[in-house]
Amino acid sequence: MSSLQPHVSDAVDALYEQAIEQVERGHNAFTVACTLTPENLHEFDDARAGWHHQYGLDSHFRAMVLRELWDYGWQDLHRTLSKHDRARTIGYDPEKIPEGKDAPHRTTLSRAWNNYLGDDVKQVVEDLCGHIRDFARETGNLLGSQTLSVEDKEDVSPRTEYRVKRRTAHEAADQFREVFYDKIDLGLPEGAAYTKEDLLDLFLHMAFSNDFANNGAKTWREEVDDESTAPSGETLRNYIGIFDELDDGKVSEMFDALSDILWKMADRRGYLDGFVDVAIDGHNWLYYGDSETPRISSVNPDRGTNKAYQFLTLSVVGDEGEKFTLAVRQVTSKQEKLEAVKAMVKIADERVFIRDAILDRGFAEVLFAQALLETGVNFVIRARRNSKTKSMWMESKDGVNVEHGVTMSRSRPPYESVTITRLVLPARERVDYEYITFITNRELTRRQARRIGKSYERRWGIETSYRVTQDFLPRTASTDFALRQFYYRLSVLLYNIWVLVNAVVEKSIDHPSDASPPVTAKYLLVVLRNKHGDQSVT
Repeated sequence: MSSLQPHVSDAVDALYEQAIEQVERGHNAFTVACTLTPENLHEFDDARAGWHHQYGLDSHFRAMVLRELWDYGWQDLHRTLSKHDRARTIGYDPEKIPEGKDAPHRTTLSRAWNNYLGDDVKQVVEDLCGHIRDFARETGNLLGSQTLSVEDKEDVSPRTEYRVKRRTAHEAADQFREVFYDKIDLGLPEGAAYTKEDLLDLFLHMAFSNDFANNGAKTWREEVDDESTAPSGETLRNYIGIFDELDDGKVSEMFDALSDILWKMADRRGYLDGFVDVAIDGHNWLYYGDSETPRISSVNPDRGTNKAYQFLTLSVVGDEGEKFTLAVRQVTSKQEKLEAVKAMVKIADERVFIRDAILDRGFAEVLFAQALLETGVNFVIRARRNSKTKSMWMESKDGVNVEHGVTMSRSRPPYESVTITRLVLPARERVDYEYITFITNRELTRRQARRIGKSYERRWGIETSYRVTQDFLPRTASTDFALRQFYYRLSVLLYNIWVLVNAVVEKSIDHPSDASPPVTAKYLLVVLRNKHGDQSVT
């Protein structure tokens, strides 16, 4: 450490040890700041003793560290803390924040630094952040900073916007091929006729054209005009078919590891900062073959079949509806669904600060409520309307009614029950019913109940994300479970990369995050597959 007064040096040393532990784990600047516990700073002199009674010195200190690490102005700091519950996460008491605001005012933050914090505290912040940045550079952690240069956000021309989208998509494509192609194992023998790159590029073409393997291989061969790098559909299926997914789950294991790598990339960009809602959803990949096929489930009739491969996903839902899939599980039974819900929540709890887990009506059962209670997470489940909820609606004030201490029981074995909170809220516009109802394990005020309705509306973006995931999913009639699992998990990985590409572009050009994504799924697939032949991945 640099030459400092002994008491300042001791404080920097202690905080530095806390910080580098988070940097080594790949966490971004916000997480690093949130985890600091500046125990000895209260002994230092303030320019105005007792000034920080409203919020507390610790929260202001963490905010100043974040500002220094990200080189923010005061307006930037205020804006950042106002989003995604970051102010509360970093330590500010929400009850003391002004009504209608989500963070301390910009002038409050600037006065804290300019007028009130003592020189010793300022020196701790500046010296600590200098050492954190040095260590982060040595370990390759960007601390969530942008890798793109900041564009002129006041007047972004269509040409500039296109340039940013193109550059970001190409950077993502290069990184995807370099990192993920290398880690996808297809078990190719030495001297194989085709490389792993050839096989995965065929998959990308099949996804882009939404085609089956055989026909997709034919059209791909016409495009590349090189039979030596364009395998047949049968070749691709045979290599994936080497996996015995039913027996050892190697495909799931491989893609879980790949998802972990991508999550770390997202975390370093600050994409998953603050408290977030997570949504657990079920998705049916319809199947038209024999009902005795392994891992097939019976589902409600849809488009000519009542059979499907069922997948559960857990996705982050941001304040603007942005999505990022953290976990995927393929399930066939109620018991598997219960275990999957607990396992996915555990994964999410290790990676993000969960505000609420939000689930649709298919999970409005005692057993799922019990499973979620076991995880310790707050949950909100859309429930079915009945005579009791109708009475609550009729008795409600302004369409909001909350009933605590409700017992929810099963009428058949296993005879279980849980105590929950039930609420009713006005339905969204453009629906043919008046109200919606939810169950939760939280004690709610009327104001908090209204926020739950808004959170659930953001969850609707998951339906859109599922449709976009289909843009990355080739067609198949195969009964091979390993192939189905491989196709689906790779499509989710590609979807998450698409989400991150758009997050970077939106930040670079100030594209509204609630508008249509600036980079389409099809465009990203074109960029990815057009890299064919640029490099050799073995």
